[in-house]
Formats: sequence, structure tokens, C-alpha cells
Amino acid sequence: MAKSVKIVNENMEIEWSDDIPGIQSHKSTIPLEQLSSSPNSLRRLREGQKPITWNSGYLNRQMPKLRFDYNQYINDSEILHQVTSGIRAWGIVFLTSVPETEDVVENIAGRIGTVRMTFYGKTWNVKSVHEAKNVAYTDRYLGLHQDLLYMENPPGIQILHCLKNSCKGGHSLFSDAFRAAAQLPAHDFNILSKGQVAYHYQKDGEHFLHSHPVLEVGSSDQTDTGGVRVPLAVNYSPPFQAPFFMAPRDVNKRKLVYSLGKFAQKSEEPQNVFKYKLRPGECVIFNNRRILHGREAFESQKGERWLKGCYLDTDVFTSRSRVVYDSVVNMGEGPNRIRRMSYGRSASVL
Repeated sequence: MAKSVKIVNENMEIEWSDDIPGIQSHKSTIPLEQLSSSPNSLRRLREGQKPITWNSGYLNRQMPKLRFDYNQYINDSEILHQVTSGIRAWGIVFLTSVPETEDVVENIAGRIGTVRMTFYGKTWNVKSVHEAKNVAYTDRYLGLHQDLLYMENPPGIQILHCLKNSCKGGHSLFSDAFRAAAQLPAHDFNILSKGQVAYHYQKDGEHFLHSHPVLEVGSSDQTDTGGVRVPLAVNYSPPFQAPFFMAPRDVNKRKLVYSLGKFAQKSEEPQNVFKYKLRPGECVIFNNRRILHGREAFESQKGERWLKGCYLDTDVFTSRSRVVYDSVVNMGEGPNRIRRMSYGRSASVL
């Protein structure tokens, strides 16, 4: 415990008692400036970038600031900071001029952290194959969904690198589930935050089953930059939805199904779905706990569509975003006040 505390030359000097066996009394010197700035710094890191909810038109207008050159992403910490900040704000960013080789997706992920290993492997291919066991590996339409929700801890980040896309069709589809949630009436939002939906996967010697609330909320409400309530995370994946629901006694299952249908309707409204055809040498990085993704059908007989993908855990991404924030952004006060990226208004208030 502290034996004495005093201020000497803009420093706090603390003399510690020798109350731990084997540890002699000693002194600690802490600059007062550090003491005053630490709470603000920790608060900034904890709060982070508020989400900016978007519709298709709004995201399309913001595309110039959400596209980053691959080489700059790999070599420039400021660009990495902009990428991680963009993901935290918008849930999605794009890389351009990416080398068209199979292994580069690991380099993209490795810039942030360790790749999440799943039963698909470290990386995986998205292409049309014969006798596909997953609709993702066909040329058919793939509805909006999130990946691996049948696991207790779904991956937080998904990366898709386009190697080939010469087929007619095959546009990628993205929808901001935070916006869909924000557009729901309050009672539907509350029902989806209490009732749980089960997801499962049972093939090739694997059997995963887990239930999640559609909308995950914390002890205090999270809001977007427009002040509208949004969830902390979303769990929505119709292709892997199990044929039953789990709800507490105060949540009617019929109402849960009804509220889930309204959420699906909001997510799939044409103005909320951003359609984009990835070109070879482009890569999309998005928050798998927020952004719903899908794909239009394509003609696999007249060309080839090949994406290479991998996952990152939320903790890995959050850790890297904090580290790069600390290394790039000046967190001081006064003349060295923190610099923030300005992304504009939330689409939810347009």
C-alpha cells in the first residue's frame, strides 16, 4: 500500500510500503500529464467509433473514402488505421490493386491478426462446383445472411478476395443489419433482443448447433452517429436456421417469428441492399456480426467466378484497431489534441 504521496516538479511520487514479503519499499514517479490524459484515452478506446448506418445510395456515395490501395494498406500504418476505423464505422471497406494470387488473402488478414481456423480451413474458395453441399458453392442466388452463426463465437470479420469474375451476373449483395434494426418499431427490436433463434450445421462428420438472439444488446444502449438505437451485434442466417425457436416465457414465439419477418423485410428492401460486382484484384472486408451478405445468380457456363476467403475473430480485430489507433493517432490534449477521421452523418437521419 502507499506509504506517502507527494507532488514534485509536475510529477506524483508514491512511496510504497514493504508489506509484501520479499519486496522492499520503493518509489514510483508518474507524470501528472499522464494521469490527466489516461482516463480520456481509455474512454476513447472503449467507446471507439460510433457506427454509421447506411442504405445503398448513401454507401455508394461514400465509396471513394471506403476504397484503399492494397500496397498502402500493407505498408502504411495510417492507411491501416483508416481501414480499421472504416470497418468500425461502416462495417465494410474495399481494397484495390490486390495481387491476383491465391495466398494473398492471408497477407490481407495477417496485417490485422491471426486468421480464424474453422472446419473450412484457414482459407476457403467460393466458386461453383459439381455436387455442391452448400448453396454458396453453386451458381444460384444466395440470400442475405451471416456466416457460422451455429457456433458459440462466430467470426467477427470476413475477407473475400476476388480472383476471377468473368461470368454474367454474380453481383455481391450487402445490407447493413444495424440499419434494418434501427428501422424496426421498439417492440419488435425488444422481442428480437430477448428471443433466440437456433442455427445448425450437420454434414461430413460435423454437427454444430447454437442459439443467439437476433439482436444482441448490452447493459446500456448503443446508438449510431444519428443518436438512433442500434444493437451491438446481429445474428441472422436463414440458410442455416434450425426448425425451432427458443424464447423466454415473456416472449411469445409467434411474435418472435413475426418480428423476425419484419427484420428480414427491412434488410431486403431494395434501397437497403448495396449491389456490387467485385472485379479481379479487389477485396472486401466486412463485419460479419453486422453486415449481411449474399450473391446474385450467375452463368457459370460462360466464364468463371472465384473468390478466396478467410475469417478473423472480433477480439483480434479489436486489438489491432486499438494498437494502430494508439500508434497513429496523437492522443494528447491541448495543441496535440486527438485527430479523428470524419465520415459524415448517419444514413439513419437522412
